[in-house]
Amino acid sequence: SVVTARVFVLARNIDPSPGHEDTRTYVLGHVADAALGTGAEHVVGPFNDGYKRSVFQETVRLQNVSGRRLSP
Repeated sequence: SVVTARVFVLARNIDPSPGHEDTRTYVLGHVADAALGTGAEHVVGPFNDGYKRSVFQETVRLQNVSGRRLSP
């Protein structure tokens, strides 16, 4: 019965930026914990390199082919 999904993308430059040191941490959603009903943040980094990074997130609607259809 899933109708939406949250998608996280961590994008990195192709080439390193001179003088830049990536010391940030990036949150890419939450790790599901069915026992507790909650989840801890999924954190990556710091990478400590010369690449610039950005996190993008989007919630997408999934079309359930076996479920009800929305009328236009």
